[in-house]
Amino acid sequence: MQFIKANELKNTIWDITNEHYVNYKADTNIDYSKESKLFSEALNLSKKEQDIQRYIKENEKWFIPYSLTREYGLCNHGGAYFYKELHLGSEYVVDYALLGHNSEGYQLILVEFESPEKIDLLQKNINDWSVQVRKGLAQIDDWKVWIDNNKNYLLDSMNLSSNGINIQTPKIYYVLVVSRRECFDTRVNEKRNWLSYEKNIKLVSYDRIVDNIEYL
Repeated sequence: MQFIKANELKNTIWDITNEHYVNYKADTNIDYSKESKLFSEALNLSKKEQDIQRYIKENEKWFIPYSLTREYGLCNHGGAYFYKELHLGSEYVVDYALLGHNSEGYQLILVEFESPEKIDLLQKNINDWSVQVRKGLAQIDDWKVWIDNNKNYLLDSMNLSSNGINIQTPKIYYVLVVSRRECFDTRVNEKRNWLSYEKNIKLVSYDRIVDNIEYL
């Protein structure tokens, strides 16, 4: 498993392993307003997911996926544990995983990136997701099935069980990042609300990450 080391940020009372701990909220060396604009510019030049992944990885801008902790109220609670390319056994690889803690306990966020292109998120004449969205959702559904059958193995592989930490299934969240904000019309918003409520999957645009970065 690959991981990002903490930058000497050890102000956590719920220490699992410093090797995965990051707290970008406390990092005053990063101008997040500037980084938000830079990421927006990168999005405008990107045609596919690989372009975004390359921007993040080659520049080691791990705060970009980390900013999704804001979606679950975790970024103000002392940082989070950040994993890139988290392996689910030998079958699947999660783009990014974030383990955070708040008053409700530990929560795990698994993130899938798809294309940043401006696309139709729903098919034209039927109330069903487009091919690009269905691809991402199918991937997440595969993760969910695997975790249902192997949750104890996953917690062991992340060093959690040995620290007495158990994450309940409802506290494992899934995020699919796709397309741009202007593609999220009323129909899309209604359907993604159902997705969040029924399947614990949050569908967000890349522009949402732009916003999240600015307010880290």
